[in-house]
Amino acid sequence: MSGSVIGRERNICLELVDQYVQTNSTYCMANFDRSLCWQKTALGEVAQRKCPFSYCQNVEGCEEIENNYTVQRICNENGSWAEPMYAQCIDVLKYHPHCIVGFCRTCPDLLREMVINVSLTLSIVSVALLVASVMWMLIEGGYLYSRFTVFAMRSIDCPNYAFLFCGWGVPFVVVISWTIIHQRRSSQNQNSFCWLPYAQGAHLWILSATMGLALILNLLFLLGIVFILVQKLRAENTAESKKIWRTVKSTLLLVPLLGVSNIPLFYEPSQPSSVYMLGSAILQHSQGIFIAVLYCFLNGEVQNAMKRQLLRLKMHILSEQPRFEIERSYIPDEINELDSKLGMPMGELNNTDGSKRPHNSH
Repeated sequence: MSGSVIGRERNICLELVDQYVQTNSTYCMANFDRSLCWQKTALGEVAQRKCPFSYCQNVEGCEEIENNYTVQRICNENGSWAEPMYAQCIDVLKYHPHCIVGFCRTCPDLLREMVINVSLTLSIVSVALLVASVMWMLIEGGYLYSRFTVFAMRSIDCPNYAFLFCGWGVPFVVVISWTIIHQRRSSQNQNSFCWLPYAQGAHLWILSATMGLALILNLLFLLGIVFILVQKLRAENTAESKKIWRTVKSTLLLVPLLGVSNIPLFYEPSQPSSVYMLGSAILQHSQGIFIAVLYCFLNGEVQNAMKRQLLRLKMHILSEQPRFEIERSYIPDEINELDSKLGMPMGELNNTDGSKRPHNSH
């Protein structure tokens, strides 16, 4: 219900109550039911009012709905009002929400249009960044696998434009395709005006299939790298069991980097439990910090560089502290002896009683 409509109805009812004088008449007096103002009505009659909504006049069919869907209230024979019947107004909310001002994009409003357009743009950008992050994981996995196979003994690398196309071009094409199909499906649904439901429909597989295929390829790349390393270690006739296991553990550190840990998230139950939601949130939102800690902050070279920077900062702070110099006003006897040898009059500074030292006469 529109707050402005209710406020206006309340003010009208207050004015009517002040004007009317209660008498033994054949009318029900003006009454406000917290939504509409019911003016005086003859006993036994049924009063009708339009639903307390602000309707969109520029939407086809809404004017007819505004006139046909009403609220009824009976004026009892004893001069009291019966409870109002809002059943038809509830039907408007259920089956014709597009006719009510404020329900998404049905009625023109500059501020609301700006908010909705910005929100839709940010939603599309967030989806594009999500797909792009998975595609860059695929590029990392393919690059690592190529170092062990195709380009293992060669100095040839893929051109940069190939990486840029896979990392940004493919997500752009995928997200644009999904956006166009989603917009068309939303326009065909009369009750969907804000891309609702946002993450449902068969066309969602345009995004899911792209990201799922990339993660499955990364899993195959990872297994291929492990297989190649194990074969090389066996060919060297080294201590197999311990060294192979160490190599496998080191290779498994690539799991978060390549996004393989996100594969279980593609299965979403119809009614996800709290455990599933918690695990999904942890796997999705902790991947970046986990990779930063694992590959950056736990690296020995990075730790040494950070220690050097902290040491330099500490020395810089200490060097900027003010220095205090203390002037000595007392010269010890050792310096007096040196004074007599050098012929300098510094001995006078050591004379505490203010008298001069006697000199030997020749």
